[in-house]
Amino acid sequence: MKKIILFLAILFPFFLFSENIILLDYTPTSIDTDARESFVNLFIDNLTGTYDFNVVTKMDTTLPEYWGDKNEISNKYNNGKYSKAIIFKYYYIEDRLIIRMTILDFNHQKFVMNENFTISNAMELTYAAKCASTVLGENKSKDQLVKVGLLTSNEIPDKLKSRRNGLSSVAGSCGYMWSAFTTDHLYAGNYKKVLLLNLSFITETSKNSRISINFDLPVAAALSASIGYSYIFQPITNTPYLGFDFGAEYDYARKSLYPNNSIGGILLRPKAGFIFMNTYYTSVYIESGLRVVTTDFWDSGFELRAGIIFRNSGK
Repeated sequence: MKKIILFLAILFPFFLFSENIILLDYTPTSIDTDARESFVNLFIDNLTGTYDFNVVTKMDTTLPEYWGDKNEISNKYNNGKYSKAIIFKYYYIEDRLIIRMTILDFNHQKFVMNENFTISNAMELTYAAKCASTVLGENKSKDQLVKVGLLTSNEIPDKLKSRRNGLSSVAGSCGYMWSAFTTDHLYAGNYKKVLLLNLSFITETSKNSRISINFDLPVAAALSASIGYSYIFQPITNTPYLGFDFGAEYDYARKSLYPNNSIGGILLRPKAGFIFMNTYYTSVYIESGLRVVTTDFWDSGFELRAGIIFRNSGK
């Protein structure tokens, strides 16, 4: 019995076959030939050196005309020899090269993987090739591999880094405020409801933090200036945030009603919001806040506003 087991153990490796995949290559205009060939060669070396794959490269200058058509790719290259087809697409967005890896599974006739690898210079081609080969070899997404420690992420590189290093922005918003916990049930002595206009100058101070200088106009009621702080939970994605504003407000609409009393005071404003579009240059957001001013009557109101942030180029 032992001899049979030993014999089977010796023969077992001969029953193992490497998975055959085809890499469809072409000549893009967004990356030079040497850089593309270096990336492809590094990818194949990493993949075949670590995982059980055989890779065949096929040049096809017409590939961009049909690379999203799984039926066309299968008709041309699914001859029973390969289990998968790999397609790399190259895009430049500003100064960063995006390499997108798309995998077509011939056995199931569907695209099973789309992963982006972002680099800013030729020195990062090695990292991108390692990422791409590991993603394919482990058959997991890049995010999953980063979580378990098989890869390190550089997906918050120069863009977020420049936002952390004092990138400035200007923001404008408009909204509505309902008077809330006031003793006379009016805001600034005259209004139960107030239209709000805002102008803010923002500086990114850390990965998650921003400081702002705010100028508010509760229309026909008051003027205010404040310094604000916001904590952004997930920078450069759609994300919630929390913060507060602290400053002073002049309630000019109160003067005719209460000429001998305070017509202004300290402004306190806790706030919370959500950013629906958080790109490098532009953010769109909605925000709610509780506006409290320490006049003699503690004017306060509940706010809801929507706005847009414009960032400079950072160059």
